[in-house]
Amino acid sequence: MEQVYKIDSKGKVVLGAGFPAFIHNGDYYVVHIKVYEDGMVDCWGQCSFEEFEQKVKSGWIVTRLPKEGRVDMFELFQANARHLDTYIEEEEFIKELKDALLELQDKATSQEICLQEFANYLHNPNESNRKRLEKSYEAVPKHLRLAILGEMEMGDGPIKYIIAGNAYDEQTIESLKSHFIM
Repeated sequence: MEQVYKIDSKGKVVLGAGFPAFIHNGDYYVVHIKVYEDGMVDCWGQCSFEEFEQKVKSGWIVTRLPKEGRVDMFELFQANARHLDTYIEEEEFIKELKDALLELQDKATSQEICLQEFANYLHNPNESNRKRLEKSYEAVPKHLRLAILGEMEMGDGPIKYIIAGNAYDEQTIESLKSHFIM
């Protein structure tokens, strides 16, 4: 993510975040899609977040390339996509930009909501809270579900264990609370 900004018509600075993607306009062009705190998205022109979602769904904005696709980065290179490994799914890209927008607007992101649901489950481990944790975990973009808990070694193992329907004993729950919840 790249920090960006624009100046609105009243001269106010509007903060934003930029993310790499491709515009499919004949060839595939490497670009930075920019989302701003006012809800606008710059993807070769300003549009609302809803319009941005439609552009992704229509194939105008993509994150994965067909092997026969031609990639162009304005006067820097042209290449065949055959050897590029792209892994972020378009729906997950939408989720990531939505989270960036929420963060810019000082609202809870999907990761923050997931952490809250994890804490809720640890304080009251029941099926309803397990389902809420599962739903919130699935709302996090797949490519960012590596260390929501902030633990690289453990990763999201405790969350995945709970989501799978497994129950921790009381001692382990207390240990998880002391480790992850302030």
